[in-house]
Amino acid sequence: MRRIALSALTLSLAVAFAACGGQEEGQVTPTPAGTPAATPALTQTATPSEIPLAVQEYWSGVEQLIRSLVPEASSFSFRVSQLSRAEGPMVEVVLLAAFPDGSQPRLHILRDPNPAATPFSTLQGFDVYKAEDTLWARLDEGEPPLWAGTATNEGLGSYLDFYVSGEPALANEHFWNAFSYAAQRIAQGLGDDVSYVWISFDDQWDPQGQQAGGFRAQVGSQERTAYVGVLFSEGDPGLDFANLATTLGQDFRQQFAVPDVPLEETEARQWGYPNHIWYASWETGR
Repeated sequence: MRRIALSALTLSLAVAFAACGGQEEGQVTPTPAGTPAATPALTQTATPSEIPLAVQEYWSGVEQLIRSLVPEASSFSFRVSQLSRAEGPMVEVVLLAAFPDGSQPRLHILRDPNPAATPFSTLQGFDVYKAEDTLWARLDEGEPPLWAGTATNEGLGSYLDFYVSGEPALANEHFWNAFSYAAQRIAQGLGDDVSYVWISFDDQWDPQGQQAGGFRAQVGSQERTAYVGVLFSEGDPGLDFANLATTLGQDFRQQFAVPDVPLEETEARQWGYPNHIWYASWETGR
């Protein structure tokens, strides 16, 4: 049985849910979309070998957490905060998962669902508790313990299948392309001096009835904050590299909280589908 030993992560990480299009205290507000260039510039980011080992290890820790806890999902949002390395990880994630049995439960993964939770049953060897209308499985016995919860026994069972076997792992190309780009781009500016990583992803956003999705990563250190936003589309003949941001840029800025700071944009990657990227870095506390 594959039980994730989260306490053995090389980095101590805390994860807290944040709404996909929301903002946190002190975050700058969105601004109207600008007009992108007709032909986006294709740019290069640093290769992993050009990024210091400590920085690679930090982002590998974030990736490991995602791969360990997030099954195939169409949307999810979480926040990862670096704690003292002597402390254990605390986790809060909300995601819409998709399992082979056709179930799509809204799952919550967190450190402590409810101190009043009462024992309910066992499921696949996991203790299951019930608090109000949610079933919770205790995944990890660490301090604090790690839990996963959803509304139905079937949905919880599907997640436990994933947690034990690692299937269906998150294999979404749109997410991993954007994540890899964001990790490399932000690592160049912030290094491993990171206080939090806040990531939101929605592959079925579909604004204005058009096939599009979005990704955002906002990362903060004591001195600087960086943002990467990726708008993408695949399979919609009305959205190509030239008009993707013109058509949906305003919607993206509002949904994925593009900051009101000087931005680099019209940056596209050769991923095989139209994409448009926003990047910004500014002094923390602005």
